[in-house]
Amino acid sequence: MIPVPMHRWIIILSCISAPLQAQFILNGEATSIGDNCYSLTQAVAWQAGSMWYDSLISLENDFNVDFAFYLGDSDGGADGMAFVLQPVSTGLGSSGGGLGYEGINPSVNIEFDSYDNDVNDDPPFDHVAIMRDGLLSHALPSALTPYQYIIEGVANVEDASYHNGNIVWNAASQTLSVFVDCDLRTSYTGDIINDIFDGNPLVYMGFTAATGSLFNNQEVCFNYVSAVDELEDVSICTGDTITLTVPDGFASYSWSPDYNISNTAIPNPDVWPDVTTNYTVSLTDECGYTIYDTVTVAIAEDPLNLGADTIVCEGYTLTATPGYGTYTWNTGASGPAIEITEPGTYWVTASGGGLCPAADTIQILDVAEIPVLNFAESAGFCEGDGIVLDAGSGYSTYSWNTGATSQVISVAAAGLYICTVSNAEGCSATDSVAIEVYPEPDVDLGFPTRYLCFGDTEWLSVYNEGATYLWQDGSTDPTYLLDTAGVFSVVVTSAEGCVAEDQVTVISDCLNDMYFPNVFTPNGDGNNDFFRPVLFAAIEDFYMEVWNRWGTLVYSGNDSSTGWNGDFSGVPQEMGTYIYVARFRSGQEEQLIRGTVLLMR
Repeated sequence: MIPVPMHRWIIILSCISAPLQAQFILNGEATSIGDNCYSLTQAVAWQAGSMWYDSLISLENDFNVDFAFYLGDSDGGADGMAFVLQPVSTGLGSSGGGLGYEGINPSVNIEFDSYDNDVNDDPPFDHVAIMRDGLLSHALPSALTPYQYIIEGVANVEDASYHNGNIVWNAASQTLSVFVDCDLRTSYTGDIINDIFDGNPLVYMGFTAATGSLFNNQEVCFNYVSAVDELEDVSICTGDTITLTVPDGFASYSWSPDYNISNTAIPNPDVWPDVTTNYTVSLTDECGYTIYDTVTVAIAEDPLNLGADTIVCEGYTLTATPGYGTYTWNTGASGPAIEITEPGTYWVTASGGGLCPAADTIQILDVAEIPVLNFAESAGFCEGDGIVLDAGSGYSTYSWNTGATSQVISVAAAGLYICTVSNAEGCSATDSVAIEVYPEPDVDLGFPTRYLCFGDTEWLSVYNEGATYLWQDGSTDPTYLLDTAGVFSVVVTSAEGCVAEDQVTVISDCLNDMYFPNVFTPNGDGNNDFFRPVLFAAIEDFYMEVWNRWGTLVYSGNDSSTGWNGDFSGVPQEMGTYIYVARFRSGQEEQLIRGTVLLMR
């Protein structure tokens, strides 16, 4: 039967029992045997085991490891265990005389060695020492402290008994102390962070153990590790009571402050603070070691809030803070929101959802009307014009998407125009209108002057879909027959109301079938850039030639609509007079025209 350690305990919060909060990573032969106890090796040859807290701790903070250890029941067994600090991994070192920590570098090692290994310059008694970097020889500088009896004057600690251990790190003084059964056995003061861990304060914390050809059961049980197993802060509702519980087994307890607490000298007092309070407990064991822990009991804030008394707009929905399980309104509604239709006092109570029960009240001073803003869906104007948009009078503010803040704006471009208006109570409405720019009708009667021989006729057409027409004589058709001399005009109005007009003068004198201008200016400005005939009748078989003053043919062609552009072989010709000859056939008659033209640039 394994003896029971001096004290083993668990942390309890809010009357809910839970093991020490740290989680462990087990390697090798290490196994959990319950009640925060772990078997590192069994009484079997050549075993090794380790267990590590899964989170890094900081050596910039104090820590206290309160534990019990068991080195077996055979004085001839082996080999012992070690407490190890190291930043490398959660692995395992060598077995046998390596105690499971040999080779872990860098590291700080507190060995509880139960076997005399001559190769390590061990003494002939079970001993404790602080070593570094996974080296076990007491003759090397890696031995940070000389070996000491694990228990003063006792050579054998493989006595089938659990012994209390306490490892204390004081960050301010950089002192690592080892206590066994209430007695300080060894300590080391030095800059561990910089000298051993190269400035890195974060390390893993754990225990290793090993057996060789000789063996023992080797176990460790955790009572309290202040670096990782502290009381967790809690939150309660106003008026609630919570039990703060630490383990039994300590010689004395002292809680502070003495504020709304049932008893300051027991491990499990009830507290009911009205404000957020930090409660500190000091636990003193049989050895006189004191462990301090602090828990914050926070008073949960009441998040329920309906807002300040106010004026609302028609259709307003009053919404309580979300997250509660149930809501009860004075209107009888049971959801998180209600619609407000009239002034008055409204209140709600809420509970559940992990939040503290709460209530709130709001005064709705008035329910104001919402403005009415009603633009047409679309509107437009003709090219060159504009349109005025009016949002209506009587509002406190106007806001257009153009940036304007006036009631009326002038619009000169197509687009979507949006306006938001607000009344004195802050109620608002938004509307929009799509503005289109309508094109003018397409009206083109051709050359402003026309020539008709006696008996000839010609039709004019200005058709535009959906348009209306008005000629100078009152005709309203899209076409008009020219059969006499005079001035003829038309006004065309599109379906959108846009207006365009044109006119033509008809002369009854019959001129030649064509004539040539006496000047042209091929400078690329789009006006009079080509030398070509102006036609007054239909012609056939047209052919024209142009010579310069030295008799060089600079142009020839048969397209009366194109003519000469003033170039010869791609080279612009100089200004001056050129001679042309044109041949064509009009009806059955062949004609020839000669003349000169002046090229200017």
